[in-house]
Amino acid sequence: MLELKTYNQDCMRVTNKAVLENGRTLFEIAYEDTNAEPAVVNTQKMEVRAMESGYRYLSYVVIEPGKESEGNRILDEFAWKTWRIASVFHCIYEDGLEEPELKQRTKSSDFTSMKDSFKQLKVGEELNIEELPENARLTDAWTIEAENNRVRRELEMYSFEAQGNGYLLLRTYFVTLTAGGGNGSVSMSINNTQVTQRAFGETYNLFYFDDNQLFQDTVLEVLDSE
Repeated sequence: MLELKTYNQDCMRVTNKAVLENGRTLFEIAYEDTNAEPAVVNTQKMEVRAMESGYRYLSYVVIEPGKESEGNRILDEFAWKTWRIASVFHCIYEDGLEEPELKQRTKSSDFTSMKDSFKQLKVGEELNIEELPENARLTDAWTIEAENNRVRRELEMYSFEAQGNGYLLLRTYFVTLTAGGGNGSVSMSINNTQVTQRAFGETYNLFYFDDNQLFQDTVLEVLDSE
């Protein structure tokens, strides 16, 4: 039997509001209902688009306690989206070679196992990008392309190791197609119409990362499933 969870609006408090492109607004909400049995405390994230007749809900996520940091918010956003394409990369370092050997696989369906592992990932404290050690080695990477209404939402994840510590670099951005030429990353002609793929809303974040082994195990599992 499906159990539906309802929330009391009197227990909601908006903690962050961000106005995005294309008429979109992102709300982060702290929810605390200590009168419920058991008590309910969490963080909720809601993305809406302004319409002539009100708002259209684009996405809604309840963030688990302990995953409120920016990195975990980013992961939670992609955990519940529909994935279109996912790629994994594994670096093999050998003595005498300047560059690592790179193994790669791309999937366009059957993401169940990857998503199950993805939802278990948890990142730690955020760092400045400049704090990534110079001797840090890239071991593994994921890239995910997810549906986000009329634009694509992209996530790139890079797992590094240095001096016994793990680090995770996240890059996120949106991709849209626009008519005409421009400075987009890719331009093409469709039915004699010039179309440009344009990336926007790019962010970079670096975090301590203790789940690098789970991250790598998932990459190797995908590579071995060929």
